[in-house]
Amino acid sequence: MLKIIELSTSTLKLSSNGQLPKIKLVASNLEVLVGNTKLDKILKQYPEIISLSQPINADTLNQVYHHVETKGSPVFSKRRRLAPTVLKAVRKEFKYLMVRGIIRPSRSSRESPLHAAKTSNGEYCPCGDYR
Repeated sequence: MLKIIELSTSTLKLSSNGQLPKIKLVASNLEVLVGNTKLDKILKQYPEIISLSQPINADTLNQVYHHVETKGSPVFSKRRRLAPTVLKAVRKEFKYLMVRGIIRPSRSSRESPLHAAKTSNGEYCPCGDYR
């Protein structure tokens, strides 16, 4: 059982202190199974409040586009191999983000180091600024 200090919503002006019986994090989805409190009923009525899943088309929610063109040569950093299990998990997550239009392939000569964090369920997820 995981302890939650406070779960609150600024829009509905509600909060709840206590524990949640089960939290399951899978790739980019958050599933919360809760009891029968007032907050639980609202979360069941509006599941999108706690959903981490990205929409099919990210452009419909956000009209801000991030695009940076850089000039000059990039700073050099030696490439490092990823373990096969980490590489497989990271490729899966990037494919998920590309299919939904959240990220796109880069045409830049610049590279950014890839860091992968191990989640509580033993899977890996990429950490960094990938747009």
